[in-house]
Amino acid sequence: LPTGTVGTGLEHTDSFSIIAGSQLLRDSESYRGKFLPIVAHEFFHAWNVKWIRPKELTSYDYSREQHTKLLWAAEGFTTYYSALILKRAGLISEKEFLKWLSDRIGSLERSWGRAFRSAEEASWDAWTPGENPGSRLSYYIKGCLLGLLLDLKIRHSTLDRKSLDDVIRLLGERFAKRNDGFTTEDLEALVLETGGESLSGFFDDYVRGVKELPLSNALSHAGLLLSGKPPRKDSPSLDVSLGDASGFPEVREIPPGSLAQQGGLDSGDVIIAVEGRRVTLSTLPEILSDYRIGDQVRITFFRREELRETRVTLTANQSREFEIKPVESPGQLEKRIYCSWLREEHFPDQKEKKEERDSLEKP
Repeated sequence: LPTGTVGTGLEHTDSFSIIAGSQLLRDSESYRGKFLPIVAHEFFHAWNVKWIRPKELTSYDYSREQHTKLLWAAEGFTTYYSALILKRAGLISEKEFLKWLSDRIGSLERSWGRAFRSAEEASWDAWTPGENPGSRLSYYIKGCLLGLLLDLKIRHSTLDRKSLDDVIRLLGERFAKRNDGFTTEDLEALVLETGGESLSGFFDDYVRGVKELPLSNALSHAGLLLSGKPPRKDSPSLDVSLGDASGFPEVREIPPGSLAQQGGLDSGDVIIAVEGRRVTLSTLPEILSDYRIGDQVRITFFRREELRETRVTLTANQSREFEIKPVESPGQLEKRIYCSWLREEHFPDQKEKKEERDSLEKP
C-alpha cells in the first residue's frame, strides 16, 4: 500500500483498479471524503464511459492518440455523480456533499485557464498536457460543475419533473443499447429535449465558450446560498495552484507572467523545501507564514528527476474559500428540488425542526 494521500483509479469493462495511499484510510474523514469518492467514481464508470461513451471512444486503438471533445462529460459527469451517489446512498451526509461541491468550486476559481480555455478544448488537449502549461483546465473539475449546473437548471426549468439523470438514461437507451457512441450534438439535443429551450445557449456559453458558470444562481434553485470568503491579503503565497504528489506540493497551474513563473517555477514541479526546511502540502502555508509579502525565498524542487533550486518572491494570497449552505426561507419549488436531488425527505431547516420536536416528545 503506498503512503501519503495519493489516490487514483482506472476503469475496465468489467472491473476497476484503485491505488490508494494509506493516509486515505487513516480516519473516517479521509475515508469518507477522499477514498469513497475514488471508489464511487470508478464504479460510475461502469455506466458512463464503459457503456455510454463518446463516439470517438467506441473502439480503442492503443497505438495512437484518440482525441475527443467530450471528456468534460465522460469524466466530469462521472466526477459529479461520484459524490452525488454517495450522498443518495447515505454514505456521506448533506454537509459533506455540499463541502465537496464547494471545494470543487474553489478549485475551478483557482484555475486561471478557465478564462480562455473551454471545456471542449481542455478535453481535446488531454493528449498534450505539456503544451500551454499556464492555461491548463481540468476537464474533471469543469465537467463536474457543468454537470451540477445542467442538473439544477433542468430541474428548475421543468419544475423538478426532469433532471440530468434523465439525460443519462436517454444516452443509455438511444446510444449505448445500440452499441453506438454519442456526439456533442447528440448530447446537446438530449439536454434541450429534457430541459427545454431555456437551455438553448448553454453549450455555446459554457461548453464551447468560456463564460463564468452561474453557480450561485443554479444553487439558489435548490434553496442554497453560495458564498466566498475573501482571501487574507496579509497571508504570503506562491500564487500557484497546488496538488498532492505523495504528500509534497506539486505545482498544477501557474499564472502566466506571475512572480512564481518569473522565478522559474513551472507546472509539474514538486516542491520539497523552502529555505532548506522540508515542506509538505499541509505544512507549506504555515512555513510561508514565517515570511512577509515581498520576501524572496529559496525553493528546492524536483522537475521530473532533476533536483533544482530557485528564488521566488512571495505575493498576497488570492484564493477564496467557498461555502454552500441552505437559505432561511426557501420557496416550495426550491425545497422540492433539494429533496429530490439529494433524496432527502425534508429541507434542512424542516429536518432540524422535526428532530427538535422529536427530541422534546421523548419521555
